[in-house]
Amino acid sequence: MSDSFMGAEPPHVQKSSGPIPAVIDRQFNGKVIGQRLADGYLNLTAMGKATGKQPSHYMENAGTAAFLDELSLSLGIPRDSLIISKPGRPGRGGGTWGHPQVGYHFAQWCSPAFAVQVTEWIHDIKRQGYATATGVSLNTEPPPKAAKPRLPSPNAVFRDYMRTMKMIGFSASEAALAANRATVADTGKDILETAGVKALSAPAGSPHLSPSDIGAELASLTGGAVLSGQKVNSLLMRYGFQEKGATKATPWVPTEKGDPFKEWTVTGKKHRDGSSVNWLRWKADIVPALVAAMSATPSTDTTIQH
Repeated sequence: MSDSFMGAEPPHVQKSSGPIPAVIDRQFNGKVIGQRLADGYLNLTAMGKATGKQPSHYMENAGTAAFLDELSLSLGIPRDSLIISKPGRPGRGGGTWGHPQVGYHFAQWCSPAFAVQVTEWIHDIKRQGYATATGVSLNTEPPPKAAKPRLPSPNAVFRDYMRTMKMIGFSASEAALAANRATVADTGKDILETAGVKALSAPAGSPHLSPSDIGAELASLTGGAVLSGQKVNSLLMRYGFQEKGATKATPWVPTEKGDPFKEWTVTGKKHRDGSSVNWLRWKADIVPALVAAMSATPSTDTTIQH
């Protein structure tokens, strides 16, 4: 059998007698296999000898013709340019040469180990900056890692949340408290704690009252007994100013009715789970509002006497 395919060349094999591009020698199973530097084409004749396979049998394979048709359409080059036959011995550039993807397909037909080796040869040509044939896409190298996006600093996150909270109507202290909780959730950084803020005060002229303070104020207004903070919390809930919160960090939250009177205070204390202790405090106006609500609602509770 000759160095090229047996018998007449198939119609998709182009004969050429033009100049032979520079060739480098590859080694497999102790055999030399040429690969052209200019376009990466591989010597199929030598590949067959290195693996004990007949290129003519590969060409007769039912899947080969279909592969060549699809490759030609995909690359937009003539089918007869995918495999080129040159006269002479393989060592002098003769034999049958295949496009790199044809060489890879042929190597797969020969053996898995040979296919792996041919893939490395193709990439070696690309890495060294030589031109390769149109459409060489056997990229088995991992893609470069994408640069990690630069995350905003905790301070920037806190400022953004502060602006948002103020836009929706929160007071400065309320906005700071809410922004700090959101920043901790996003970044793990407690801005207020880092800044040494132990508590957020209410606006000037609007002192904030604890439930115990409200109890004392109620006693002063009504002449009744001073109520405990626990009793006042029960009254605030009963008359619709507050309700129980969903977490230990915020045991009470204002209702829509109580919202105009609320003031949030953040402390330097922490719960066992690491969350901040937040106190719901009240503006002074809550006292007359609570008295009015209790007066307007019949109750069997005789704690407060008018």
